[in-house]
Amino acid sequence: MRLLRAELLKLRTTPRTVVGLILPLLAIVVLGVVGNITGSHDASTVVGDILDVTGFANVIALVLGVLIVTWEFRHNTIAGTFMVEPRRERVIAAKTAAAVLMGAVLGVISIGLALTMTYIWIGGDPGVSFDVWGRAARVVVVVGLSGAIGVGLGAIIRGQALAIVLSFIWFLIIEPLIVGLYDTVGRYLPGQVLDRLSGHVGDHPEVGIGAAVALSLAYTIGIVLVGTVFTVRRDVT
Repeated sequence: MRLLRAELLKLRTTPRTVVGLILPLLAIVVLGVVGNITGSHDASTVVGDILDVTGFANVIALVLGVLIVTWEFRHNTIAGTFMVEPRRERVIAAKTAAAVLMGAVLGVISIGLALTMTYIWIGGDPGVSFDVWGRAARVVVVVGLSGAIGVGLGAIIRGQALAIVLSFIWFLIIEPLIVGLYDTVGRYLPGQVLDRLSGHVGDHPEVGIGAAVALSLAYTIGIVLVGTVFTVRRDVT
């Protein structure tokens, strides 16, 4: 708990970074909600479409997870952190927990904003159902897992810009390319199973929800464990 409080304190004392991530998220959610409400011709599916927009919180949580690790290497404060807690695996565990919590908060903020706007705008339409709390909870879980994955990737790569760029290349370019060419393999990739867990329905065949849960957890734990091993074995300089 002491290490977790320290990591949360670091986040609170870097407001420009956190706010700089939250503001684009809110802007995209607002634009996405407005676009879906004004452009939808099927009132029964509009809330589900709007929840798809909140998936951008995954990207923000991933970036935040990367930053939680890499900004210590970038500003040369990691050595001091390891002097306070020489057991490096505990440091990574605390950073992972902080990223999960912050990711969950980002998910709640984006969903709350999206559903509030939708309710104010078309809440009186009898064709609109707001019975989406189960899916909303899954979205929050996925955003939290994305934050943990970011910590693992940051611990593996260490370079802040490189970790973020490589993450974007994988999730936004390589994965969709593999899915388009070899969907029988692509459906089991990290981004695809996380999308499936959050309730997003794509154009290609997808794994079952049970497999999506298992694979999402396996990918998250695996990436964080690899990052922990790298952190324990490598020199901090």
